[in-house]
Amino acid sequence: MIAQLALAASLAGMPVIRPARETAAPRYVRLNLDVTVYGVGGHGEIVIDRTTGAFVRLVRHIGEQTERTTFADYRRDGDVVVPHTVVDTSENGVWEFRVRSVDTPATLPASTFAPPPEPHDATIDGVQSGPLMGPSAIPVVAVSVNGGAPLRFALDTGGQNVISPEAARRMGMQIVGGGTVGGAGAGLVRIQYATARTVAVSGAQMRDQPFIVLDLGKNIPFDGIVGYELLARFAVRLDFMHERYEIAADGQAFDAPGTDVPMVFDDRQPQVEGALDGIPGAMTIDTGSESTIDVNAPFVLSHDLRAKYHAVDVGTPIGGVGGTVHAYAARAQELRLGAVRFTDVPLLLTDAAAGAEANPTIAANVGERVMRRYNLVLDYRRNVIRFETPSH
Repeated sequence: MIAQLALAASLAGMPVIRPARETAAPRYVRLNLDVTVYGVGGHGEIVIDRTTGAFVRLVRHIGEQTERTTFADYRRDGDVVVPHTVVDTSENGVWEFRVRSVDTPATLPASTFAPPPEPHDATIDGVQSGPLMGPSAIPVVAVSVNGGAPLRFALDTGGQNVISPEAARRMGMQIVGGGTVGGAGAGLVRIQYATARTVAVSGAQMRDQPFIVLDLGKNIPFDGIVGYELLARFAVRLDFMHERYEIAADGQAFDAPGTDVPMVFDDRQPQVEGALDGIPGAMTIDTGSESTIDVNAPFVLSHDLRAKYHAVDVGTPIGGVGGTVHAYAARAQELRLGAVRFTDVPLLLTDAAAGAEANPTIAANVGERVMRRYNLVLDYRRNVIRFETPSH
């Protein structure tokens, strides 16, 4: 039983599982679980077929989010019995994988489970630069895909390679497959996939890049998004005062003084330690958000922020991938990100029951309208964001 629990935990990516009690059904055994993910408590269950001892389902409830993983089509491969179909359902949609073959080597080299080497798929010569293109408050840069005419792409620290279907077709990309993704809202949106031979941003070039193909909507003033893939390979400096950006292989190429704030990653998005008026919490940094500070619903509720700030219903929901979220407007005296402090900051206090705004591990998402008070150096390789005082 312990080995089976360990297998389920590793397949689900669940850091801590502690059995709370066990109840029996006519055919199935259900273990009710206490679950802890990144310090946030929740509950879940593992369902086991008592006739075969096989796992059937693993469910995790963390905050307002529920994730389900099912295991099916068990087959014997040599001395082991393996589920050949695993389906994971979460706010990001439904993901299914099928096992094609099973190997049981007698020995494995120590490097088997080591992180893969960095891909040698990016080049740049020195420091390159270009304009930030309007009219959006979000930084938009010119991007050439497959050597084609420049497209308008948002530079989004909260995003990844995304291109609209129409732009993908214009660039000669083959669109394949299908899936769904979630975002700020509670709903899911359909996506497809494509690969670009080359992606060029100013003098920086990436090769063999996977893209999500997503309908961005009629009123979105750009053709796609560049985010983690670009920023994991290059350091980028955003000069909001002069509406320009610089890009280099190493963040130390930008020698302007500033304050370095350490960061980690929430999936692909930068996350820093911070506080709202002294209330500590994890803050995600999102240059792809035109908002100010969107405060996640669990943080709002746990600190009674609507009452604390005398928040006012904004009336019009805020939108994002997956739909809209209801919010209340307020102002905080101070936002702290690492050692950097912002005064008199507007807030949107959300009441989301699902989606990214319901994530209990994140206090708030800091958007572009706040970040523009500084110039930024996004240095993912050194795990820091430098906040530079703008030069006039």
